[in-house]
Amino acid sequence: MINLNEIPKEELKLAEDFAIIKHYPDSIAKGLKDKQTGEYIEEAEITMRIFLAGFYAGKRALAKTDV
Repeated sequence: MINLNEIPKEELKLAEDFAIIKHYPDSIAKGLKDKQTGEYIEEAEITMRIFLAGFYAGKRALAKTDV
């Protein structure tokens, strides 16, 4: 499982941006994090993990090809 605390800030920002777009307009009104705990809300966290899984799979695939 992807640990969001171990993701580089630039890549985490991409995942956050994707989650905002995916859950717009709720993400704009509510935000991606719980206001009391500071943790990502479940919908946003799941979306970010899915995005990052695809992102890293793509990076691995590109690393294996001669482009």
